[in-house]
Amino acid sequence: MRCFTTLLACGWLLFYPPISNDGDKVDFTIPLEQWQHVASFDTASACEGSKTADIEYFKQIDAKSKELKEDTQKPLNVLLVRVLKGRCIPTEAIGFKFK
Repeated sequence: MRCFTTLLACGWLLFYPPISNDGDKVDFTIPLEQWQHVASFDTASACEGSKTADIEYFKQIDAKSKELKEDTQKPLNVLLVRVLKGRCIPTEAIGFKFK
């Protein structure tokens, strides 16, 4: 496959699923083309590395909130699930148009 643009060709895109309107859960019923495009990368390892950094960030916040006994567990759990379920997708596999 030849690359014609630098914006979306020959790279990797990180998507996170949306959170439901009530903020209670990650909404997996939404099609991938409506997930949030978070970042673009040149390589799969860079994309996965960014996702891993996001996961570690939310795990650290989750641990601190447990120490402080703050009432933030549910929102943090939703955010952690969201990044855990994020997907790195090669741009050439994308068969939809961004909105």
